Parts: sequence; structure tokens; C-alpha cells
Amino acid sequence: MALASRGQRIRFVDVHRGLAVLVMIEAHVVNGLLLAASRETWWFKGLDFLNGLVAPSFLLISGFAFALASDRKLDDFLHFRSSLFRTVQRIALIWILGYALHVPYFSYRKLMSYSTAQDWTTLFQSDILHCIGFGLFVLILLVLIFRKRAYFEPSLEILAVSFIAATPIIWNSSFPQQLPVFLREYFTIKEASVFPVFPWAAFLFIGGTIGFRYIDARRSESEQAFMLKLLKVACGLIVLGIISRLSGFDEAILGTWMKGSPGFLFPRIGLVMLVAAVLWYFIERNAAAKRPSRLVHSLEMAGQESLFIYVAHLVVIYGSAPTRFGISQIYSFRLTIAQCLAGSAALIAAMWGSAWIWHTLKRSYRIFFRMMQFSLVFLVLYFFFTRPW
Repeated sequence: MALASRGQRIRFVDVHRGLAVLVMIEAHVVNGLLLAASRETWWFKGLDFLNGLVAPSFLLISGFAFALASDRKLDDFLHFRSSLFRTVQRIALIWILGYALHVPYFSYRKLMSYSTAQDWTTLFQSDILHCIGFGLFVLILLVLIFRKRAYFEPSLEILAVSFIAATPIIWNSSFPQQLPVFLREYFTIKEASVFPVFPWAAFLFIGGTIGFRYIDARRSESEQAFMLKLLKVACGLIVLGIISRLSGFDEAILGTWMKGSPGFLFPRIGLVMLVAAVLWYFIERNAAAKRPSRLVHSLEMAGQESLFIYVAHLVVIYGSAPTRFGISQIYSFRLTIAQCLAGSAALIAAMWGSAWIWHTLKRSYRIFFRMMQFSLVFLVLYFFFTRPW
């Protein structure tokens, strides 16, 4: 899920992503294993709301990171140099992994011969990786079309507002049902998709807008004033969202308070922005005066390897077509909250350790790492296309 190039990363962005990774693991353990009766308790609603900030965080951070990367590499992008193609490759990898996690059968022959309509719907559902891939691809296209920040940046703001405003219209129309399944799942939540691009891509576009404005503040050495303004905007969005929800505006105007409404979107946008501002204050504000703690280093590393952790922990919890096994198949809806939290801690430790090894190999043993990557991809593709069943 990381896109910014190594060497010029901004620490608080990676730490923010690392915190999202930590909560993400706990959220998936709880969602997959917690007793059904515990889901009716008062505390679960609060925990569920906290866990629901993970996806907005990843999306907003992805847009922010794209702004940082594209600002540095704008000339390379516009002249179709290698940086553009490497960025497109990373976006394609995110998209491909999103589909790979939902392949129902680890056999091309069985997939094409025995897949049901539900199997195809599951395969093509829009998950968080699809939404990130879609949003980043749109941003690449906008850069190449507009070519100047003076035109590109306003287009992000227009896109964010448009995706939010269009969500209730699209959800309440029959338009998505007329599309082929591989497109339909990007527009509707009525079947398998959890993160259709309407409204979720708006978080990514908002992140891009904030990223470009942060770059300007950094250049003018007014980061603190910018972050204070961001904090005020965040608090304002939270208040507006609460008012919209409690006043009945969502139901009266939009017919729903759920994911396409101000009551749903504004508090989540605001809280993610608030966390970003707070992290900047504690991490970047005095970065030159003190060394980062081990905790900050650990979260930063996890943020940089968030894609690896995302894929690995989902395979452990839910299984995959090659493994055909996951923890949830044994303990699905059977654990207490204490057991879920203990399991989350154990899985977080395992993922952090695995990510550290992956991170070390990638940085210190690049040739070996590349050979390992290509070998793994080759073996997966070989068995997928040659297995009869």
C-alpha cells in the first residue's frame, strides 16, 4: 500500500500507516472470530467504529503519499520515464493482489469450468486494494492529462466532492446492475463488494489534496500553521458529521445515513485528518532535535511494508485458494473478546517479525530478494495454470 519512494519518505506518514496496520489486524481477528453474542454489546459498537477507521486511513494516506511521489517525479511522469512505469507497476501489483486474494480455486481450469455466478462475483468484488488501485490509477491519468499542478490539484477536489455527492444516486439506481460483473462490483454494495469506489475513492482524492498543500507548506516552512489549520478542519468535519447524523439530515435528504452520507463520511475524514495532524506534531515537529524511538521505528517499518502485512495476515486468518485453510475456519465466531485480543497480539507480533525479515531482505539483499520474488511468482503462476483441479 506504500507508494512513496525510499529515501525521501516522511516519517509521520509511514507511522500513520503502521498504526492503521496494527488496528487492521485486530479488526480482522475480531470480525472473523468474535462470538456473535458479543457483537450486541455496547462496547463492540465503539470498537467497531474504531476499526472502521482503518480503510479511510489507508485510502487517505495512499493519496497523500501519491502527492509526495508525483511532486518529486512530475517531470519524469510527463516525459514517460522509468519512474512512471515503476509507479504503474506498483499500482498494478496492488490491483492484482486484490483479485488474487479472492480467487475461489487455485486452478485456472477449474476456475474457468466450474465457477458459479457467486464465485465470479466474489472474485471481482471491490475490496480496499481494488479501491486504492483504482484511485491511484485515476490520479496517474489526471497528472498526464492536466500536466500542471495548477490544473491537477483542483481536479482532485472536484473528484472528491463528486464521488461523495454521486454515491446515493448510484447506489439507488439500476445502472450498476446493467454492467458486467467485473465492473459492476466497483459501483455497488448490494452483492459482495465492501469498498466500492463510490464513495471510498473520495478518501484517496482528499488525501492527495492534503498532500499537495502539505508540500507547499513544507516548502514555505509553514508546516505548523498548516497542521493547525488541518486540525481545525478535522474538528469541524467531525462536528458537521455528528449534526448531520443526529438531526436526521441524512435520512431526510439522502434516504440513508450509511456510507454515502455526511453523517458517515465527515467524522471519518475528520478523525483520520486529526490523527495525521497529531502524529506530525509528535514525530515531525522536533524530528531534527531528537532521535525517533524504537516504537516509531517499528511502526514506520510496518507502514512501509503494509502491503506485505495486509496480504499475509489475511491468508493466515481467512485462508486463500492455494492454502485452503485459515484460522477463521476453526474458530469462526467462537472466541471471547479477551481471546480475540490475545490472538490479535500474537498475530501482530508474527506479522511484525515477518515484515522485518521481508524489509531487511529487500533493503540489504536486493539481488537475493528479487530472485526470491520472481521464483515465488513463477511457482504460483505455474501451479495455477497447470493444476487440473
